[in-house]
Amino acid sequence: MQQPQEMFCGYTPTLATFSAGPLCYFLHGIRNNCILRVNKAYSRPLILLGWIRFLKLVGKILFVLLGWLFLSHHAFAQSIKRFEVEGQYGMIIPHSPAVRDISKPNPWGINLSYSSLGLSKEHWRACNCFYYTGVSLAYHNFMDPEVLGTASSAALFFEPILYSNERIELTLRSGMGLSYVSEYFDEETNPENVFFSIPLNFMLFINPRVNYLVNDYLQLNLSFTFNHISNGGQSLPNYGMNFPMVGLGASYLVDHQPKPSYTAPSVSHKMQYYAEVFGTFNLRVAGANLKPSYGISGGAYYNIGANNALGGGVEANFDRSLGVDEEEEVEGFITAPYISHHFLIGRFDFSQRIAYYLFKPEGYVPFNFFQRYTLTMQVTPRFKAGVSLKTHRAIADNVDLRVGFLF
Repeated sequence: MQQPQEMFCGYTPTLATFSAGPLCYFLHGIRNNCILRVNKAYSRPLILLGWIRFLKLVGKILFVLLGWLFLSHHAFAQSIKRFEVEGQYGMIIPHSPAVRDISKPNPWGINLSYSSLGLSKEHWRACNCFYYTGVSLAYHNFMDPEVLGTASSAALFFEPILYSNERIELTLRSGMGLSYVSEYFDEETNPENVFFSIPLNFMLFINPRVNYLVNDYLQLNLSFTFNHISNGGQSLPNYGMNFPMVGLGASYLVDHQPKPSYTAPSVSHKMQYYAEVFGTFNLRVAGANLKPSYGISGGAYYNIGANNALGGGVEANFDRSLGVDEEEEVEGFITAPYISHHFLIGRFDFSQRIAYYLFKPEGYVPFNFFQRYTLTMQVTPRFKAGVSLKTHRAIADNVDLRVGFLF
């Protein structure tokens, strides 16, 4: 099978930046210095050297994040520590005809995690709820050793408690990390695997869970996880893998104690206005260089309950990866109004947007609508920051970083 010269809109999340302008240029320079993309022109030793440099950079970033995670949660004297092991079994979603034949196996996995739940009021105020934060290590076997192989992943996660009583907790865990896959696309040795084309990939997951407390030391867990692994737009083909899994596990609890009761502030039923700036890098054509994509969006939402709001807005995006002719830069311009739902947990806002392409470049995508999932945190009363994932149905297009302002 020949590697396609043109792919449908990336299919997967991309290496992200905060916004347009200097930040995009700065992070683009980091990418060029730290990552050598897989390309026929590069020799294997150069590719390996590029990945070593990339892993060193990733290691430093993870060290800082994990250090912050450990210090921020262990600074609280009141906390519950949790060590968990979980077995998982699932399926691979054939989200495109190109991956239908290789999506038949049923993968299984093992997940190990450590998390902490702070009980202080300062900790609770972050989202007006109690929540776990932690780190997980996962191994997934895709039951096709020659084509798909295995994936070994490490991720950070956030897990708010949506409901709890003396025995039962309903939680929603979501996380992001890195995944190393043992098998990936090669024109000669593995032409069938169009899920991945390089060994190191990004991993995203969302994981609703039911936790049952047996005693002060043991907790049983039932979960459903939707996993997505893709290479971040570094190389094509790059369809990315979506694989939901059911999990059953057990947790060992340290310093378990009853949760105190705090009162959330009253809901403000008013219109909240916001503006955002976002940026990322995209790869649309095999063998091409990553190019910046940046834009602005603005909108408003109205609270309809303690944790829910409805709203809408419009976004404008200039994507230089869409074969833009410098003399006719309008070719990469995208405009889309949207409606949105906001799930509000304290300072966190998880929104789901459905947008209509009012204007898009010819030949960009065959769809008139797209979805955007954003997760932002209110850093100050007027400033927020976070990430978003753009998809066309079940196919991820890109991930960006964004900052926003509240009015």
